Amino acid sequence: CARAFVANIYEAEANKEQARILTCYADREGASSAQELRASPGRRLFISLARGNVEGVRGALSAGADVNQADIAGWTPLMVAFARDDVEASRVLIN
Repeated sequence: CARAFVANIYEAEANKEQARILTCYADREGASSAQELRASPGRRLFISLARGNVEGVRGALSAGADVNQADIAGWTPLMVAFARDDVEASRVLIN
C-alpha cells in the first residue's frame, strides 16, 4: 500500500488530482508554482526514489536536495527508499 501511494504521487502528474497535490506542495514549500516545484532538486529526489533511479537520487542530492525534507504525506526520502526496499538508494541517502 505504501509503495503504491508513493508511486501514485510521483508518477501521475498528468491527472487533475496530481496537479492539485503539486499546487498544495508548492504552496507548502514556498515555490511560486507547481512548475517551479517540478524543477526543484527535492522534487527530483522524490521522483528518482519512486522510480528506483539511484543516479537520479545522486544528481538531486548534488543539486542541493534536502535529505531530511518530508513530502506532503510526511515521508522523508529515506522512508521512501526503505518502503521500496531500495538498499542502494538508502545507502546513498545515509552517506
